[in-house]
Order: sequence, then C-alpha cells, then structure tokens
Amino acid sequence: MSYRVNAIGAPITLVTIGDSITLFGSIVDDSGWVWMLEQDYKPSNGKVVNRGIGGWTSRRWAPHLAHDILEWGGAPTPPDLVTICLGANDAVLPALDPDLQHVDVHEYIANLDQMVAHLHSTFPSCKVLLITPPAVNNALTFESAQPTAGSLRENNETGQYAAAMVALGEC
Repeated sequence: MSYRVNAIGAPITLVTIGDSITLFGSIVDDSGWVWMLEQDYKPSNGKVVNRGIGGWTSRRWAPHLAHDILEWGGAPTPPDLVTICLGANDAVLPALDPDLQHVDVHEYIANLDQMVAHLHSTFPSCKVLLITPPAVNNALTFESAQPTAGSLRENNETGQYAAAMVALGEC
C-alpha cells in the first residue's frame, strides 16, 4: 500500500497542530515543513490541514483541541495523521516572559498527554506524531535580545521540553 493512501484506499488526511513554527511552516519561500508535506501529498489528492496558531502553548491547545475536533467531524474522513509541534513557547524562560507563555514542563507533558488521549479516543485509527521543539541558538538569541530584557529562550530549557516529549512518545 502506498503511504499516500490510508487503509481503505482513500487519500491521506494530515492535520498539523502547533504554534507559529507550524503556522509559518506553510510558507513556500522558506520551504517550510508543512509546505513540503502539502507538496508531497498533493499529487494523490491528499489533504494537509495546518492548525498552527502563533504564540499558542500546550496550555491553550489542550482545551481548544476538543472544539477543533468538532470541525474535523464534518470532514468526509477523519484524519489519518495528526502532528503536534508544541513546546517552543511553553519553554520560554519564566522570569523574562512578559506574555506569560511559560508552561511548567510537568503541565506541558500533562497537556500533551491529554491531547494525544483525546485524539486516540475520537479517532482510534489516527496516528499521532509528536514533534519536539527545535534547539535554540543561544549565541544568536542572546545577541539579538533587548539589553534590558535578556533572551526569552535558552537551549537547555527548551531541551528539557524536547526530552520530556520524547519520553511521552516512548510510553
């Protein structure tokens, strides 16, 4: 069976959930990761639905997912694959976070676990792919930070969120 069709032979439907990394992943000029998926699945009439929302965290997504799923329920077929790419905003340093995006790593994992469980209970045949937050270039981040505020992101902090997501995915 081709990876571009599901078990019943219908074109694959992918839904990407995340923050601005996902949202801007559809930008052609940047060869974004969501755009690449769209290009790969387009020839077989596959569908990629980008649900990236800039600035969002797992705390915002967890309760919103149930509402978002209701919209998918009207689709001809449920999603075959849902990607969850969250953690970059959750890992913002709490002391320097003016927008209060920071989410404690334990709450972050609980939110992700809730989201995955909800997806599996609603769409039993759907696969869920967890995508860790990307590494932070400390030198570049600190260089571009405002002198009075400091950097909002640090690689060691973000790495804790990535490791926690990997551990959740291995369960």
